This record gives sequence, C-alpha cells and structure tokens, in this order.
Amino acid sequence: MKTSFLSIVLSSFISCSLTNAQWVQIGNTSMAQSSSICINGDNIFVGTGGNGIFRSSNNGDSWETVNNGLPLNSIQAMANNNGRLFASTFYDIITSTDNGNLWIPYYNGLGSGYPAYDFLIEGNSIYASGYGVYYSSDNGANWIRYTSGLPTSPVVRSITRKGNKLFAATVNGVYYSEDNGLNWNVAGIGLNNYKLWCIVTSGDNILAGTDTSGIFISTDDGSTWTKLQNDFANAQVRFLTTYGN
Repeated sequence: MKTSFLSIVLSSFISCSLTNAQWVQIGNTSMAQSSSICINGDNIFVGTGGNGIFRSSNNGDSWETVNNGLPLNSIQAMANNNGRLFASTFYDIITSTDNGNLWIPYYNGLGSGYPAYDFLIEGNSIYASGYGVYYSSDNGANWIRYTSGLPTSPVVRSITRKGNKLFAATVNGVYYSEDNGLNWNVAGIGLNNYKLWCIVTSGDNILAGTDTSGIFISTDDGSTWTKLQNDFANAQVRFLTTYGN
C-alpha cells in the first residue's frame, strides 16, 4: 500500500528519519520558501522562491548554490530524467546536463514566458503543467502546448496519470484527457469550483490538494470527489507525493 505525504505551504526544507518519524530542519535561511526538490545520484537539489537552486552531495549536511545560467532565481519546479535535470523559473523551462553546474534555456516550441509548475516524466516523454499542458516526446528538446477543453485561462498546477488517463489540477477544478493531452474534459463532480494546487495517483485512488479546503479523493477514476476530513481539512495543500508500495 502506498503512503501519501503532503506539504502545507512549503516554506523551508526539512528531512525525516523514517526510523524515528521525526522531522528536522536542514539547510539555512537562504533556502526559505523551498519550492521543489529532486535527486540526481548522490546529489539533492532544492529550488527556492528567490535564491535559486541549492545542491548538497552529503545528504543535506552542507549546501552550495548552483545558479550559473539561471535567468531568474525564483524556481517553480524541478525534475530529473536519467541525469538531465529540468527546472522552471517563473518564466522559462531550463535544463542542466552537468549536475547543475550550468543551466540553459530548454523551451523550443513554447518560447519564453511559459513556466512549468510540475513535471511528469514517462521515459523520453515529458508532460509539464503551466499555461495549459506542455508535451515533449524527445526529453524536452521540443515542446507542444495543449489547451483544448481546458478553461479559458488554462493555468494547470499539476499533472498525473492513472491508467490511460491524464489528470490535470487547474485553478478551476480537475480535468482529464484520454488522448495523452490533446483534448481535456471536466473530471466528474465535486471540485468544479475549487482552486487546486496538486494532484497525485496513489494505488487505485487520485488525491487533489486545494487552495483552502484540504485534500479531496476520488476512488472511481475522477468521476466523483470526496473531501477528506482530517487534520488538514481546511488547509492549503501545495504538494502531494507517494512513497513505497
């Protein structure tokens, strides 16, 4: 069974020992407003809201900035695909193939001004959420932007897959696509009037984090959604991920 973890308005970088199940803050004040994290081998990368990208090669004991080439120091999202690192500032998608030492623009087909809020990696196929859904079939070298069926102002915060369906968390509820992002439809009832931040698949379930109303769950492929009544019932949930089986 997969366990879901969540972040409530992530504002600093913390780590947890699974043995003791206790969280401790690591890093420094420059890493406040941490927005994203990814792993490349023995290296941990953390993107921040105003100080660029930090890298640690010793499990977080010490950190260095790796901002060479960044067009902006505000990082929205990060991902790793077989050693090619992806990141997005508030304006552009960028990449690094040398472990973060140099970042270069990587948005051919989109142009500048199209940030990504989340990445979904499927081999050489990459989906990114932003002003619509961006798709690349060649590991980010070229991108296509899909908006058909999405709201008029298609701000997509997060994207996940369950079976043959893609699900997109937007500022106007959840949408799904059965043709790999070409066309989108409203995913059931229950979340139409909610601003969403994130969405994730966990086993047979789909979970969505909202702006002010905690977490919703769907057990029927997005047809219906039910609010989880837990400690975060009225929280802003910006990030969800899964761990384990």
